[in-house]
Amino acid sequence: MAANSNAIQYITINTTGNATDFANLTLARRDLTGTSNLTNERGIAAGGYTTSYRNVIDYITMNSIANATDFGDLTRTKANAGGLSNGTNERGCFGGGYNPTYGAEIDYITINSPSATASDFGDMTQVKATYRGSTSNA
Repeated sequence: MAANSNAIQYITINTTGNATDFANLTLARRDLTGTSNLTNERGIAAGGYTTSYRNVIDYITMNSIANATDFGDLTRTKANAGGLSNGTNERGCFGGGYNPTYGAEIDYITINSPSATASDFGDMTQVKATYRGSTSNA
């Protein structure tokens, strides 16, 4: 089982090399999901597991090296959800997840808001197992 961590690391995609320490999340955890947006370079980390499932959402501003800030909460505690965003209207979504059963719900947030609690977006057509992939057309 993986250890909980609050470390945030980054890589420079247009060069080769190892990851570099960036900052820390507000809560050490594992099995979280993430997404980001295009306009204000905000990165989002959501959910995860410590000794229990979590609903915490953190954000970082990617162009300044600083620790994560609390953004709000998911609609339920969960780990291993799929995260994505569309980049155009700043919406981030988190689908499915596990706690301790698999879920089909999709949460959404407005990434460029100062802080917010996730809202119900709808449901996936099927309850899916954890470790799903996701993508967007941004």
